[in-house]
Amino acid sequence: MLLQSKNGGWVFLANCQLMTSWLPKLEKIVQTLEKSNPNPDFRLWLSSVPNDKFPIGILQRSVKMTAEPPKVRKRVGETFFTPPNILVLTSCNYVIFTEFMYQILS
Repeated sequence: MLLQSKNGGWVFLANCQLMTSWLPKLEKIVQTLEKSNPNPDFRLWLSSVPNDKFPIGILQRSVKMTAEPPKVRKRVGETFFTPPNILVLTSCNYVIFTEFMYQILS
């Protein structure tokens, strides 16, 4: 990491929530990097799910980004989880289907 900070490289640490015992040391490394005048092209990328044990110092020095699922998934979810119109259920000729849907919805 120190070498990349001098050379202007990028470092990516994935799944930081899995190394919470090491995060205080990472916070000290980040403080050291900040004081050592790193190359302007240097980037330190961290990925994590939300975690209460993540050091505030790292979060305060960071630009936070979030990733949202694609909108296609939302539409698929709406298709499968939106209750059918009552007219669709009552107009169905298959009694077993209607009974099945009423059981699912209730």
